[in-house]
Amino acid sequence: MKRLMLAALLAVASAPAAMAQTPYISQLRLFALDFCPYPSYIPADGSLQIINQNTALFSLLGIMYGGDGNSTFALPKMAPPALKTKGNLIYCIAQYGVFPPRP
Repeated sequence: MKRLMLAALLAVASAPAAMAQTPYISQLRLFALDFCPYPSYIPADGSLQIINQNTALFSLLGIMYGGDGNSTFALPKMAPPALKTKGNLIYCIAQYGVFPPRP
């Protein structure tokens, strides 16, 4: 049993940490927090973003969710699911990370 646990621990420790933690740009995630982890994520709340500050994210989203397309674009507005218990959930969108591959 100890050998099995040690082998599992070594497998997890030897896995590349960057691959597990680096999101794709524009990837949506639901977090059980009341804030988005900084700096990779921003709230998917429909807010306007400046194109010059988020060019990679704009190249993927365009003006699909709003904005004028010249200087601003909008993020999707994602409402968290309703909970029967108390707790905070928030949808966040990755603004930094790996550019998703095209098929």
